[in-house]
Amino acid sequence: MPLFAHLDDELLSEYVVDPRIKSRPTLHYRLPDCDIDNPSWHFSSVWNDWVILEQIAGNASQLAELRALYRESGKINLHNLTHSWLETTTEWLESRGYV
Repeated sequence: MPLFAHLDDELLSEYVVDPRIKSRPTLHYRLPDCDIDNPSWHFSSVWNDWVILEQIAGNASQLAELRALYRESGKINLHNLTHSWLETTTEWLESRGYV
């Protein structure tokens, strides 16, 4: 809401009336692996994961490959019996230069 208020406060106020909303330019992600109390945790590690995710989401052919790989992971075959989804995706990411 702060970003929307910054972009067009008048339009936002037509739909939302909340005195807690303060107009400001903002970039905010909710990082699922936030462990800020851990001294060995680094924001950059989690941020870099999001960068990779955005790159894949912006590449239609790679996104299609990853979706197909996920669908295959639900099938019973030798690869899926001997590899976890984590191993499979790590190999996929490494083969495309992400890791």
